[in-house]
Amino acid sequence: MRTAPSLLLAAVSMLVLSQKSTAQDSTSSSTLTLGRVTLQKEYTQSITIKGTDLERMPFASLSEALQAWSLGYLSTDNNIIFAVDGVIINDVNVYSKYDIEEVVLVQNAVSTLNGATTSQVLALVKTRRRGLGSSGLTVAGQSYQVRADRKQHPNLPTDATSTINYFHTYHVGGYYNSRSVQFNVSANYLRDVSPFLASPGVQVIKPMSNDRLGINGWLQAQLGRAHELTFRINATPQFGGFEERIDRTNPVWNYFNTRKDRISIVNPSLGLRSSLAKGLTNEFTVVYATGTGKVDVETEQKGAAISYYKGHSTTKANQWVVMDNVTYHAPLNKDWSLNPSLSLFYRHVQHEITSSSSTQAPGGGLGGGGSLSSSTTKQKGAIFLLTPSINLYYRKSFNLQAGVQTNLSKTNGAQINKVLPFATTSIDVVKLFRPQGTTSLQLFGSIGQADNLGDYRLNLETTVYIPTFGYLTYLPAIAPFQRKQSLWNWHTGTRLGLWNGRLTANYAYESRSYVGILFLSGPQGPLVTFEELLSQSHNLNLQWQVMNNQSLNWRTSVSAVATQHQVKGLQPTTPTPPNPAISLDNKSTWTGGWANRVIAFQRLTAGIDVLYAFNQPNYVLGLDMERKDVVSLANVYVGYVFSLKGASTLECYANSRNPAQDKDLNNIASYKYYGLGFKATL
Repeated sequence: MRTAPSLLLAAVSMLVLSQKSTAQDSTSSSTLTLGRVTLQKEYTQSITIKGTDLERMPFASLSEALQAWSLGYLSTDNNIIFAVDGVIINDVNVYSKYDIEEVVLVQNAVSTLNGATTSQVLALVKTRRRGLGSSGLTVAGQSYQVRADRKQHPNLPTDATSTINYFHTYHVGGYYNSRSVQFNVSANYLRDVSPFLASPGVQVIKPMSNDRLGINGWLQAQLGRAHELTFRINATPQFGGFEERIDRTNPVWNYFNTRKDRISIVNPSLGLRSSLAKGLTNEFTVVYATGTGKVDVETEQKGAAISYYKGHSTTKANQWVVMDNVTYHAPLNKDWSLNPSLSLFYRHVQHEITSSSSTQAPGGGLGGGGSLSSSTTKQKGAIFLLTPSINLYYRKSFNLQAGVQTNLSKTNGAQINKVLPFATTSIDVVKLFRPQGTTSLQLFGSIGQADNLGDYRLNLETTVYIPTFGYLTYLPAIAPFQRKQSLWNWHTGTRLGLWNGRLTANYAYESRSYVGILFLSGPQGPLVTFEELLSQSHNLNLQWQVMNNQSLNWRTSVSAVATQHQVKGLQPTTPTPPNPAISLDNKSTWTGGWANRVIAFQRLTAGIDVLYAFNQPNYVLGLDMERKDVVSLANVYVGYVFSLKGASTLECYANSRNPAQDKDLNNIASYKYYGLGFKATL
């Protein structure tokens, strides 16, 4: 079985390189590559966010910046699965915000076949490529003061204050375009901080911080009239850690703690798009990702049984992903067309964690009261998928796509479904009769059966991690349950577009069933079980180009999402509620955001983002105690654009993130940022 993917890929590669043609499929620019299945953007319900709208906000995690457009406070690293340029193997945060062209939030049940298998959203990130003109240079930077002042717990008599830290990010990037070759290269630096809350007896010697470097490169070359070669590379090292001293009245609680983190991720990829014959296209992609994480921790304690602890861990991961998609465009007549396609996805992962620790008791060496320990954990796995599908189109107003994701992987005895069907459809009931009109009303529907394939991404946020490869693992200690997880999910929605898309209103409903880990508290202590969960959501989104002329450009976006999670088999009267994220009171949570971007008189720029949540669970000590309503000013900036010689521009702005917010919601951790930034295009 291991040789089948390599033989098939070799045959496909030889075919791609040997064919000749005269034209490329013009529809490729609208193709959404979800990772293992492709969809057409104009027939897929989605929300698109421009990368330039994210640039003025300070953040180290992209999910935080998307809150005002997507799920509000629910936009976290756990709730969003990112596919970068069609690949779902690495951490999106290795890319600077200045390297992002757009983010597309996919609202379709087929997204569950591409890694978003729980109550998650699939976000497609398109990195920035060629710029306008033959060449150009961009230089940008930001510097912010960061605090963490907020009420941490209802029992605290006063609001907690923090030390003052500083966030920095800098970027320089350039591009060159010719008739046959285009390339883009950038270098980035980011310093992220996590301020410590002030506490009696705690001295912060070095606050928690991460220094992240990044090099990104993109090259596209036209190889004759039939082939287009694309090469991408990213290299991101990150260094972090902290030091603190705790001196309390009780000597048992006196510590000196230090931690050092070192992470390095390298991710090159190669893609070849070819026209094999008239109407027949092929897209081949191979990606390699490698990462290493190291952590060193030291703790010195006075007055306790252990006076000294030292720990070290090293994580290494290597991953290969190969994808190939062959599509044939077959016009049936002037109104109807048929596009059959075959997608191949192969992934191989190797992962290893080595850890060691030593302790020393008071008054003795390791031989007289201390201990030594070490361990090594290894994992590897491979996934091989074939996904045939067929697309039926009518007058660019109707689409029906159906297919099956066929799992040809070695399952190691796990009970899984080898064939996962899916279908998605869209019809524009207005353009069906008035194709040239300025109004559109699209209806969407999709359904799919998904399985958790244990998608693994190298991560900058967590250095020590043990991924679960689902049924691919051979380590029972990491994945002790091999329960069938193939469940059905479905989605329906509508989108109204007015004035050639200047105003769009979206509504989407989604219902998902999935198997998740549930933590229950009981008389015998915490219980960890795998339960079938049901997630339902109503998603409302309005995007409006309010003004668009030489004196004023104003774009606004409003979103609201109602979510409800249920555990099948457990009733609201269950005396042992889940801990901490699933509520059994069957109440929906509304969360969302309001984003505005304004350019006035071609010089003044401004933006304001507001986040809100209603009926949000407010957790205290891990239990669902009450529900709260919260509103916060998430981001606000004002700037001015200067015109330089040679048609260059310089924008300088002042920005604040979370300057005002309710303090009642204890489970939302948000820092306050105050700073300045600039961006120059040369």
